[in-house]
Amino acid sequence: MARIPADAKPFFDAAKSVSAKLVGLDAAAANQFLGDFSTALANVTAATEQICR
Repeated sequence: MARIPADAKPFFDAAKSVSAKLVGLDAAAANQFLGDFSTALANVTAATEQICR
């Protein structure tokens, strides 16, 4: 994480936070976080695309 550009770090932190909520949950319980996880993953993907240009 130390090498991630500062402006992208919030997106990675948000994805980590949402992912931590999923640990140990079954599919039904994890389903309530699907929207948050999808958004976080899309933001990480967009940030990564910008970093790698």
